[in-house]
Amino acid sequence: MDGTMLQQKLYRGYARAAERTGLSYRLYRATSALGPMTGAPLATLPAAFSPQDYAFDHPQGYGKAVWQALFDGCQAAVGDILVGPKTYFVAALQALLPILAVEAPHVVDLRRPFRETGVGYHTKSR
Repeated sequence: MDGTMLQQKLYRGYARAAERTGLSYRLYRATSALGPMTGAPLATLPAAFSPQDYAFDHPQGYGKAVWQALFDGCQAAVGDILVGPKTYFVAALQALLPILAVEAPHVVDLRRPFRETGVGYHTKSR
């Protein structure tokens, strides 16, 4: 057995565990920075999140946003977004290590302010 096959088996095991313990999440892959969750999701899959070691025996500590995720990692890439009861983005998919996800409780919309130009518009010079 090589590393690729072992990784696939590990992700299949994560998917089976998530089927039993997780909730339904939609998996999105951003196609633009202006609307990362627009369009149809790549997949709908069960996912579960644990503070550490998949023990599910205590809550996440205050101020900590990193979670270990259980879901089918074969379908995901770093930067993908999971939307369900909460929102997470995939931070790391390292070989033979737990999937790391970061809780993203807020969506931020950044835009450049409109600036008028033309005759009669004056800007202050410093």
